[in-house]
Amino acid sequence: MIPFAILSGMLHTSYGIIREIRLLELSPDGFTFRLANLLPHSGSCDSQMSFTLHFYDFQTSHYLEFTFSDFLLETVTESSTDFYMMYRVTTENPQYRALAARLAAEYLKYVELKSELDDAHVSQTLTGYPADLEDRYPESFDTQKQAWFTEAARTADFSFPKLSSCELALSLDHPSAWNRYLTLPLSDFTADFWSRNYLTAHPLARKEVNCLYFGNQFCHLLFPEPPALIRLLDKALRENVTPVVVFSYVQEHRLEACGSLLEALAAWCLENDRPLELVVNDWGMLSMILERGYSCFRLTLGVLLAKRRKDVRLPYKRGFSPKDYKETSLQAPFYQEYLREHFHIDRISYESCGYSPRIAPGNASLHFPFYQMNTSQFCPLFAACQNGSRGNQRAVSGCPEYCRDRTFLYPEFLHMVGRYNSLFGYDKDVLTDPERIRSFIAGGGRRIVAELL
Repeated sequence: MIPFAILSGMLHTSYGIIREIRLLELSPDGFTFRLANLLPHSGSCDSQMSFTLHFYDFQTSHYLEFTFSDFLLETVTESSTDFYMMYRVTTENPQYRALAARLAAEYLKYVELKSELDDAHVSQTLTGYPADLEDRYPESFDTQKQAWFTEAARTADFSFPKLSSCELALSLDHPSAWNRYLTLPLSDFTADFWSRNYLTAHPLARKEVNCLYFGNQFCHLLFPEPPALIRLLDKALRENVTPVVVFSYVQEHRLEACGSLLEALAAWCLENDRPLELVVNDWGMLSMILERGYSCFRLTLGVLLAKRRKDVRLPYKRGFSPKDYKETSLQAPFYQEYLREHFHIDRISYESCGYSPRIAPGNASLHFPFYQMNTSQFCPLFAACQNGSRGNQRAVSGCPEYCRDRTFLYPEFLHMVGRYNSLFGYDKDVLTDPERIRSFIAGGGRRIVAELL
């Protein structure tokens, strides 16, 4: 059977009917395919019938489309069953013969590589992936951050007068961060925040902090207990910074607790006579807020709902071009209107992910320099520490917070890390190239969020 990813086909029958076919065998003089239904005219060339084939080009990572109608069609009776019919197509079309021979040679080369080499060296042969660097790991996540951020602070070239219209927010996404904030004045906390991340010398460390994010977008277990959350909100209010409460996905058994928390936050808004911004990453929670009629919340679409293709390994994909990934469904006017009119979404979260995404009109936040690539509800770090295998994942209850001092490390050249229940990539250019943030602001961005894990 020919892999559908490298060769697919459509059969155009009479009266404009189009059927997708499954190709089983390929040769320079024809191919075999199967269909659920019997076709007429077997054994002859039907002038009203044609085939469109899509051949994958291994060199350009694109498909070559070819349509032809000069062929002979016969039923392969001995291989047919009650569930499908098999057919053999033969043709002398020179363009078909050239495309079929080329695909067969390229696929045979790929199969030979897969049988002789591991995945890394197959990728090295086909895409230039540096497989020889895979054995170079950092000593720890802290030493990795130190190397990344010290270099970024040394080479940064920011012109902050042009960023004066943009808010700066700090993400406090784990207990140690928000516990330090509860014990330190804002000025001391921000100095400590930049120092712990080796960015004291970076121009960003001199910009006034306008907002603080409390909570984690990816792991629901990394969320302040309600009493601690109220203390965090009160302290932010006293220090004249905007508090933002960050939610992850909501599991079904947590719906009742989530509803109680929303009631407590609504009461806090009423007591302080002010709205509260919530970052929401679950459609169910958005529906819950809508059904309960809360008008005191300003809603931000979180990064788990503002999906986009992002991965540190994309540059090693053949045919990769950042311009192909700039737009998502968020650019569609009807979708923007739906979010605004139905859910009252006030802001959309973006991530700096190795290329500059196109920003939808309206408020926008840019999370940097890390961006999420993958998130698991069943924490792989817990599975590795508790069950001996990151693949042996189960629902976590009574989390011992292994992520306080443990992470998954990856080869240094990949610029990625496994933190909490997620994989993150590091966008090294956003901390050194001022145009990355300037283009975000020019596109409509109003806030940048330091997400330093």
